Amino acid sequence: MAYDQEKVAAFENVITKETDEKIKKYQEDLKAYEELELEKTKNLEYEKMFTYMQAQVHQIQSKYKQLLTKEKLSSRRELLSFRNGLTDKVFGLAEEKLLAFSSTKEYQTYFVEELKKALAEFPDEASRKRVEILVKKEDLKLEAEIKKLFGEGVTVTGDKKNRLGGFILRDNEKGLLVDKTFASALLDRRPEFYGTCGLKVDF
Repeated sequence: MAYDQEKVAAFENVITKETDEKIKKYQEDLKAYEELELEKTKNLEYEKMFTYMQAQVHQIQSKYKQLLTKEKLSSRRELLSFRNGLTDKVFGLAEEKLLAFSSTKEYQTYFVEELKKALAEFPDEASRKRVEILVKKEDLKLEAEIKKLFGEGVTVTGDKKNRLGGFILRDNEKGLLVDKTFASALLDRRPEFYGTCGLKVDF
């Protein structure tokens, strides 16, 4: 009987030991699994956080770029408006001076000299007879001087668009136009003024 009890006790010890080992193994496996899952969860959360941060940074950068572009466009518009205003003022003063000059005797001398230079475009008498010379109405008084140069057959016409002075030579048959008006000269000088006034506007 005592022998049986010893066998039972030994068997219980073996069972208890195996059970304890299995429980310990399960606990270790469970702990390893928990640590692995925790690491996975941490990595997943880190990825989510990183993605969120990237999206926020991109949103901030995009907003900054939009603000910067808007500010640049606003600055360009202001600079362009200022430059155009300055140009109009400068050329307005130039127009006043040219208008005053066109009422002087010096202008009449200048007018005739420029006409002489323009004669080169009309080398023969026939071509000069075809020419229509457009002048501002105040310069119609110079018609006699003009006809001395181009001949009696030339047509001299008052041009309502010509306010400042100078003249246009037009040969409709040959499709030839020589524009020597002050207005045209000023218009040609505007791009040059934009380049030299120091107010460059990039687009």
